[in-house]
Parts: sequence; C-alpha cells; structure tokens
Amino acid sequence: MSEGDPKAERRRALGPILSAEAFQTMSSAVRVDLGATSMRGKLRPQNDDHFLAIELSRCQSVMRTSLAASDLPGRFEEQAYAFMVADGLGDGGKGSMASRVALSTFAHLALHYGQWNVRIDGYTATQVMERAQRFYERINDAVLKHGESQTELRGIATTTCSSPTSGIRVPTATATGI
Repeated sequence: MSEGDPKAERRRALGPILSAEAFQTMSSAVRVDLGATSMRGKLRPQNDDHFLAIELSRCQSVMRTSLAASDLPGRFEEQAYAFMVADGLGDGGKGSMASRVALSTFAHLALHYGQWNVRIDGYTATQVMERAQRFYERINDAVLKHGESQTELRGIATTTCSSPTSGIRVPTATATGI
C-alpha cells in the first residue's frame, strides 16, 4: 500500500495501541529449575518429612479471529510458584501422616480457593499472605481432625514452611506446630 492510500491510513489507525513484543511481566520472565529431596534424619527409623512444589500458570492465545495476525498479540504465558515443606513430628509414622495431610490439604485449598495471582504488587502480596494465613488455619484444622479420627493418630503434628513466588520475592510464610 502506498503513501496516501486510504486503506493504508485506515490500517495504521486501527493498528495495535500496545506493542505485544514489548510486553513482558516478571512472572512471564521467570523460569524455575527445581530439584528436591527429603531424607530420613539420623535419629529416625523413617522419613516423616514431605515437600510440594506447585506451578500456577495462565495463558492467552487467540483461538479464532477475523483480524489479521499483526493486529493481535501472540501467545502469552506467565507462571507463579508455590513451594512448601512439611516436617512431620512424632513417632511411628505419625509425623509422616501429619505432613502428608498438611501438603495434600494445601494443594486442594490452592486449587479450590486460590486466586491464581501471577502478577504481584504490594496490594496483591498482602492478599496472598492473608490467604496463606487462612490456608494455614485450614491446614491446621485438617491435621487436627485427621488426628482425632483414629486413636493411633492422636497428637499428630507437623511444622510447615512455604514460599510463593511470581517473579519477585514474596515473603516466606511460616507456621509451626500444626
């Protein structure tokens, strides 16, 4: 299309206001290589500790459109991560059961009640930490309830530590004595 061509001028007027190529959030730039293990301590006959790493992600992609590809941004993905360790306390496998219940409860809570925040600012970080506190309370309730469900599990306990991240460091949440 040549200069002064009405179609070219209309095309420029309808072109994207924001450049998709220039758009990159911290959460879309982070890549995680993860290695984890849990080992039995020297004084224990079994390992009562467990860990969990969760990737939360969202994406945007055009499925069908009548617009030209140049009018739209390309596929976009961003991720956030949650890492949690549960250190089981107790003898005879009680600690292992407590740490399993804690991590399983966390994973289910995140799925059902998580807000999938992958772009974190000060306000959102506060919301994430408040939600983490509510999750810890529910995790504590689940461990206690599981311990009360069977006589041999009475008194099960675990300590937990978690760290969510999405491109910037969010303060680590810690709860002990669950």
